Amino acid sequence: MRPIEFVATTGEEGAGDLRGAKHYFDSRGHDAAAAIAIDGAGDERIIHRALGSRRFRVSYDGPGGHSWTAFGSANPVHAAAAAVAALAEVPLPTRHGRP
Repeated sequence: MRPIEFVATTGEEGAGDLRGAKHYFDSRGHDAAAAIAIDGAGDERIIHRALGSRRFRVSYDGPGGHSWTAFGSANPVHAAAAAVAALAEVPLPTRHGRP
């Protein structure tokens, strides 16, 4: 029989990089038999599979920059904006008619 621990964490999303959960598991010095994460905008449905994430660091560099001194030069912000617009157009996979 194993004990049940109820844990609240912080620093999970975005730049937090799962900081709270990583700290909890690293500091405990044991491997859990199971973990249940309660997260999301509501409790209408249960997600019973792991949620993964991939993080990428992307940088843009170019001769443009300040709109006064480099007007007309290729600006890295334009490339970044085009990349975001292209990502927004990627179709999401669907399951049961929902994205």
